Amino acid sequence: MVLMFIPAKNIGIGSEEKLGIGVNMYMEIDGNIDEYYAQLKNKGVKIVADIKDEPFGIRAFTVEDIDGYQLTFNQRLQDYLKAK
Repeated sequence: MVLMFIPAKNIGIGSEEKLGIGVNMYMEIDGNIDEYYAQLKNKGVKIVADIKDEPFGIRAFTVEDIDGYQLTFNQRLQDYLKAK
C-alpha cells in the first residue's frame, strides 16, 4: 500500500473543508466483495461509487467516512468470477 499526503493548504483546501478531502485509500479484499458491499450499505455507510466491474480487471466500490476520507475496496475480477 502506498499513502501520499500533501498539506491541504498547498492545494487550496481551507480549515472549513473536511479533513480527508482529496485522500483515497485502495484496499484489495479476499472475501466476497458483493457481500461486503451489502453489509456496509445495510449499516448506512456513505457509498460514493457503487460496486461495478472496472475495465482494468477489478470489481470495486468506494465509501466515504465522516471526515471525507474515501476508501475504495476492490477484488481482482478473475478471483471474483472464480468464486461465483
